[in-house]
Amino acid sequence: GTGTGAFVPVEFQIDIETKVRRNPTYWREGLPLLDGMDQFIITDGTTRFTALLTGQIDYFGEGSASLLAGQVEQVQKSFSDTIHINPALHSWGKGIQVNQNRPPFDDVRVRKALHLAIDRDEWIDFTQAGTQVAAKRPTNWMPPGTIWALPDEELMALPGWRRGDGKAEDIVEANRLLDEALGKDVRFSIACMAQSSQIYIDGCLFFQDQMKKNVNVEVTSDFVESAVQGERGRAEQYDVHYGSKVTTNVGDPDDYYMLSAVPEFESWYYKNTGAFNSSNDLAVEIEAMVRAQSKELDVAKRRDMVWEIERKLATEAFFQIPYPWTFIFPAWSKQVRGWTLGPFPSQIKWAQFERTWLSR
Repeated sequence: GTGTGAFVPVEFQIDIETKVRRNPTYWREGLPLLDGMDQFIITDGTTRFTALLTGQIDYFGEGSASLLAGQVEQVQKSFSDTIHINPALHSWGKGIQVNQNRPPFDDVRVRKALHLAIDRDEWIDFTQAGTQVAAKRPTNWMPPGTIWALPDEELMALPGWRRGDGKAEDIVEANRLLDEALGKDVRFSIACMAQSSQIYIDGCLFFQDQMKKNVNVEVTSDFVESAVQGERGRAEQYDVHYGSKVTTNVGDPDDYYMLSAVPEFESWYYKNTGAFNSSNDLAVEIEAMVRAQSKELDVAKRRDMVWEIERKLATEAFFQIPYPWTFIFPAWSKQVRGWTLGPFPSQIKWAQFERTWLSR
């Protein structure tokens, strides 16, 4: 960084370790409380978890490499006296990115059918972590709990998010749309690309189950390493891609909308792939709406503009398919004090490091 933070780097070994030490010229007197931190790169999740349980590391699991469901359950059953788990809404939400440059995904009826065919309550059950719920329902694209997210009661009444009889009607409509788009009982297969890590593998496996069960669409798994994922993603060489398809830094709409809907800012990982080819008029309209809300300084007016974008994405575009927003399960030794995590912590947690200390 700029050298004005609580800690300064003293050693960096790529893919191994980073060491930071107390900044002697830090501008806040008496802080930071720690002398330093050693941050280890441990790519194997089981090894990381074992290191936490055995006291070799004090902190683990913030970010996409959160504790898995089975690990949460194990801590709750056997290590709750020494390990603290802090569920938090992640700075990323999961979803399915649809490549609209590939038929039949260029047909909005097909995309809508895939959206309707997902029972989001079953994803909540699928990801249950011990006694903890691992996803926030309902969610469209704006971070849940912020003023930008559609009211829960409105979203829960929309096709795709409904429960009970409403969900049954959604599945009937999904099959009708596929029959209309492809021919009576004609179906197709989908390759679901995802990074070869369990948290991403699970998303494709769930999608596979939902598509087969509800609309008789076959989904094959296409699990790849991160570098391959990036190469193929940028080249748009995939049918659908499961991953962290919505992001937020501070809960602001621009954090995601600019990356997904505005060409000069878009990222392959978040963009509405092929939208300007399959649904040009709608994509242009949504881009204009995104630019307009970004300039609006009146918060109430901007909120209403964002809600209109959310409604359009949820009922007309179906450029991507949102899953319920992800909870992560960071965990740390109970000897770590002065540290907690609130919603969407990844880009704002750093301010706490100056006040963190160890009770040993």
